[in-house]
Amino acid sequence: GLLTIMNAITGVFVDNVLQCTKKNEEMYLVNNVRELFSKIPNGMNGTMSWKVFESLLNTQQMREAIHAINLEPADARGLFRLLDADNSGCVCAQEFFAGCLRLRGPAKALDLAILHFEVKKLAQQITGFLPSHAPPLSTSLEREGS
Repeated sequence: GLLTIMNAITGVFVDNVLQCTKKNEEMYLVNNVRELFSKIPNGMNGTMSWKVFESLLNTQQMREAIHAINLEPADARGLFRLLDADNSGCVCAQEFFAGCLRLRGPAKALDLAILHFEVKKLAQQITGFLPSHAPPLSTSLEREGS
């Protein structure tokens, strides 16, 4: 009766609050990235090399971006590699923002499916280089995983 209706209303309210909080966090991240890129030549149209990225590690904006994805400044080199989606050696604002959004929170099913596909593709490529008398790669991987 009444308790069920109150629970439903509470659930809708909590869901709306969580959605608003997520949107606020995303807007905060957008503004943070904007401020961070304003510190480099060409601003939002510029790119950050590892050297520039590293030089910005002590700025409030970079610390907050790293904190938003639950990393530590010690993880900066690995983070830079992950953000550099096109392996150009530089990170543009779009890569930075998209990478931070992607790295924030738990992995999505799509992310895991893409990873699974890429690992299978890589395993097939590696198998082509193995001598014909070597055991199949999948058997070797299964033994390591057990």
